[in-house]
Amino acid sequence: MAPIKFANIPHLSSLQRFLLALALLTLLAFTYLSFTFLSSSSTDLSLNPPKVAVIGDFVESSEVYQSPGKNVDEFSEIYHLPDVFRLNYAEMEKKFKVFIYPDGDPSTYYQTPRKLTGKYASEGYFFQNIRESQFRTDDPDQAHLFFIPISCHKMRGKVLGFDFVTFLEHGPLSSPSIHISQGEEDDLLVYTLASPIYPPESTHVPTQVKPPSTQVYSRCQNPLGLSPPLPTSSLDPINCDDLPIALSKGGTSYENMTIIVQNYVQSLMSKYPHWNRTLGADHFFVTCHDVGVRATEGVPLLVKNSIRVVCSPSYDVGYIPHKDVALPQVLQPFALPAGGRDIENRCLPITADFCNQSWTTLGFWAGHRNSKIRVILARVWENDTELDIKNNRISRATGHLVYQNKFYRTKFCICPGGSQVNSARIADSIHYGCVPVILSDYYDLPFNDILDWRKFSVVLKENDVYRLKHILKDIPDAEFIALHNNLVKVQKHFQWNTPPVRYDAFHMVMYELWLRHHAIKY
Repeated sequence: MAPIKFANIPHLSSLQRFLLALALLTLLAFTYLSFTFLSSSSTDLSLNPPKVAVIGDFVESSEVYQSPGKNVDEFSEIYHLPDVFRLNYAEMEKKFKVFIYPDGDPSTYYQTPRKLTGKYASEGYFFQNIRESQFRTDDPDQAHLFFIPISCHKMRGKVLGFDFVTFLEHGPLSSPSIHISQGEEDDLLVYTLASPIYPPESTHVPTQVKPPSTQVYSRCQNPLGLSPPLPTSSLDPINCDDLPIALSKGGTSYENMTIIVQNYVQSLMSKYPHWNRTLGADHFFVTCHDVGVRATEGVPLLVKNSIRVVCSPSYDVGYIPHKDVALPQVLQPFALPAGGRDIENRCLPITADFCNQSWTTLGFWAGHRNSKIRVILARVWENDTELDIKNNRISRATGHLVYQNKFYRTKFCICPGGSQVNSARIADSIHYGCVPVILSDYYDLPFNDILDWRKFSVVLKENDVYRLKHILKDIPDAEFIALHNNLVKVQKHFQWNTPPVRYDAFHMVMYELWLRHHAIKY
């Protein structure tokens, strides 16, 4: 293009030509400076990425600045977005508040935990931890969420509000009219009395509640003093003389549980304005036993709107992952210390000089066949020489803590779903350092949106059970070592404490709730 000659432009005075030349020079200068700035900025950004922005108490960017310091190694590998988790967790600790409704008699179904032991201890620990934590507030106007403190686990352990042991003490149960059948649950003997028994002077029975059947759970050989006593179970029960009515409890039917839950929620709705503000979207309840899930399903408004924190988070029974929270089922207290970082006990070819091959098995499972996947697992693999698959629970008569010690000498611990998708065996495997193999479809694993489960476990479909051994044997040694070492990093997230400790199971559940409160607008 020919250069512009201002002298040839007609009708321009000398002053006008001067101003036009000055404007063009200014434009060229700005263009040059802009290109120079953009070039240097792109180089600087590649070397020093920007820090993440925290908007409204919530980190929304996945391009997070890697700050130097000791926390870099702590928040890595096992998390989907380590620094997003770190920053959001810090915000939660500073700001999150929960209001606990004060209504309900703690001596019945409300406020306090039933117990902090057994397969459903997670529910009890949460009830206790929330009161011990900094998250509790007595000012509902400061609360982000509202806790409905009703325990279906306590209902399962009481008959119309009385511990079963309360009325066992009022006389022997040797009447021939009482018919008893025996079963097993929670490593206890279960005696079901066909005739319901009422506490003495029980005049406060709700009119809508039907008379319950009565169950006695005990490790005693003859907790009811019957003559002759019931047959000894494979669970190796102890003698009743060793302790008083050991673990006795009655039961409330599902129908009655639903009525109790419904009445309690209705009373909160009529007494307080908080539910109606969001139709319960900022409310949550906690239940670990599947009886609680079944009981609350009879209250559609509660299930549809509020946050359910449950141990049995199955996609195919109404569980909604972005709304509800998976509660880890942890059998505490653990019988033996934590394992992990003990690769020499797992006998790989590269560690053959340091371990006894006879100690280690490829995979282990023992338990009741109370689901289709467990039946198939036992039928296909119970006679295998490399997989140690038991067709029933291990009897205590075989030795002390035989079951728990198996976890120390096994590479992979098989965790099939039982009557529900979940299993306490997963937390056992993590605690003892045995890589869990998840065999349960439709299972929203605890903290699945935070933890990358494929970094410390093997997640399979139930149909993979037929190829189980071949899948496990095909896992390279280097991959197994990484899985095994990562178990130690997640153990703290599957441990309950009282009082609660940072990053333990309670704080992880609270973090899940913290994430969900951001979606609630009112």
